[in-house]
Amino acid sequence: MAQRIQRNRSTGWTTPLCVCGCGRKAIYVGRPGRWGNPFRIGSRYDLKFDDGHRAGEINSRQDAVAAFVDCLWGHYECNAFSGYPTIAEIRDELRGHDLMCWCPLGSPCHADVLLEIANRGEL
Repeated sequence: MAQRIQRNRSTGWTTPLCVCGCGRKAIYVGRPGRWGNPFRIGSRYDLKFDDGHRAGEINSRQDAVAAFVDCLWGHYECNAFSGYPTIAEIRDELRGHDLMCWCPLGSPCHADVLLEIANRGEL
């Protein structure tokens, strides 16, 4: 089963091969990159609602993941999210593969959201 792997800078650490048997390494989903969460702790972003714009602020990993989920599912438009891969692209390109990010295991991480969508369907 696909899993999240914490990327590591320790001497000798290498990216593990994906458990799916494809022969490739786990897919990096951090920043910068196509799959990275555009919401950073300490950043502000603009949300577009039907009745106008409102600013939001990211104060924790949990906030970053919540904003990621809300924008991914189209609960509101967000300037930081333009151009992010679609749900269909997430399913097509990430299904079955291990995903790697810098977030500590056991803490909120958008990679867990991507794994859930890619491998188990809806959140």
